[in-house]
Amino acid sequence: MKLLKNKSFVTKVAFLTVLAAFLIFVYWTESAKDVPMKQIEKALLSNKYVKEMTVQTPRELERYMQISASNYDGFFYARSVDNLAVDEVLVIKVKSKDQLNQLKDAVDNRISQQITNYQGYAPKQVSMLKNAKTFTKGNYIFYCVSRKPDSISEDFTDVI
Repeated sequence: MKLLKNKSFVTKVAFLTVLAAFLIFVYWTESAKDVPMKQIEKALLSNKYVKEMTVQTPRELERYMQISASNYDGFFYARSVDNLAVDEVLVIKVKSKDQLNQLKDAVDNRISQQITNYQGYAPKQVSMLKNAKTFTKGNYIFYCVSRKPDSISEDFTDVI
């Protein structure tokens, strides 16, 4: 009987340890440092693929992404110089995590719109759009369409 109680206790401790480790992992992957947008911009502009793009203004953010910059704590948005290319990078720092779902919808709409625009005559661009990298971390949303989106997203995650 005592052996059964010890096994039960060990099982409970093991379960609680695994649960605690999982919760720590989830919290760690979702959290981010509070970094000024200028620091993020500097890190992204050091990437050779982003250097090939043009940094966009709040007006262009609204034009292309249907996002008003004034609703957020800051943003970095760059697009390809070539009007026929789909390369773009967007990072927005939200005031509240409640805003992240709206931004996810805006990013999804942008990707869908671009796929519709390029479908039928630009298969490379459509492929890049289908492989777009989007994620949230802390109070930031990241969106990237590029030949090397992982390289750009690593520069972003390294700074936050």
